[in-house]
Amino acid sequence: MTTFLLLSEKKMKSRQVKKKLLEDLSLNDWENHLHKYLSISPSRLINPLISLLYHPEPLIKWRAVTLIGHSMKSCASKDKESARIIIRRFMWYLNEESGGVGWGIPESFGEVLSQVSWMAKEYASNFVYYIIPGISFLDMEALQTGVIWGIGRAAQGNKQYFEFAGEHLVPFLSLNNPYQRGIALWALKQLDFSPPIEIIQTLKNDLYEIELYDQCILRNLSIANLTKNF
Repeated sequence: MTTFLLLSEKKMKSRQVKKKLLEDLSLNDWENHLHKYLSISPSRLINPLISLLYHPEPLIKWRAVTLIGHSMKSCASKDKESARIIIRRFMWYLNEESGGVGWGIPESFGEVLSQVSWMAKEYASNFVYYIIPGISFLDMEALQTGVIWGIGRAAQGNKQYFEFAGEHLVPFLSLNNPYQRGIALWALKQLDFSPPIEIIQTLKNDLYEIELYDQCILRNLSIANLTKNF
């Protein structure tokens, strides 16, 4: 039985899917293997993918994020309500009442909003509100950073729905958390939003390096490097 047919079996257990996912996402040519998972409904694929968001190897986590976006894009074009159910699940994970920490969920949310235009239009405000002090604000810095990255990623696909986020990202450029400074700077660049010139001048001397996943590549870049083209 081919791998494609095996993955399409309805009786295939979540742990088997996870094992196969881990094998494929570990490959150098991992992107060539994504298509065979698109025959699995996100309702079945989402659990093993979410479990990989906790993987100790950063590249596995990020590749899982990418596949979540592809899977949701495939689903959203055929079954909008099923796609909404999964997004509502993401929102539940980010709710304090869920009782857990939604590691990787903001990044996955942003990836979906980059891939699916109608979902970006529908959920952009909900997503950006996670970094605006108020009802939906996320107190945990790691989750805030995930949202910031998600805004930048969403802007790469559907910038028109996220242009209002620029002014809410600017305050992160002056925080003590260097990772948030760097990711916010990158996200603003995706939005074509220019922060105050005095802030950019300060960041040009910021040599702290951050790990950034962009265009399916994980690399280390200094914040000073990210100020280029502003």
